[in-house]
Amino acid sequence: KDGRILEWGDNSNGLPSVGNTRSYILTPTVVQGLQGVQIRQIGASVAQGAYAIDADGSLWAWGAQPSGNTTQKIAFPPNVLSFKGLVPGVGGVALTNDGRLYDFIYNNFITIPK
Repeated sequence: KDGRILEWGDNSNGLPSVGNTRSYILTPTVVQGLQGVQIRQIGASVAQGAYAIDADGSLWAWGAQPSGNTTQKIAFPPNVLSFKGLVPGVGGVALTNDGRLYDFIYNNFITIPK
């Protein structure tokens, strides 16, 4: 209700709010770097990464990420103005507003065979 994003669980990759000091977080802890960001959708991957889309359609990531464990805004790929949503059950994939799937972990668009 208060708009905070919380994290807990396995910390072997170092969640941004607690660093690598504890192996497991038992008490929900506020994700650092998202204060004041209005989140529209949130998701997670089985590989200890977490993702969110804000009210402006920007994508955020934290936890285990190729570029580190800090909370960061993901740059838009060419010709994408915003993201519509995260793909449920698939960590690191978002739907663009024009209907394409974008894998922001490997930085490429996904082609689905017809």
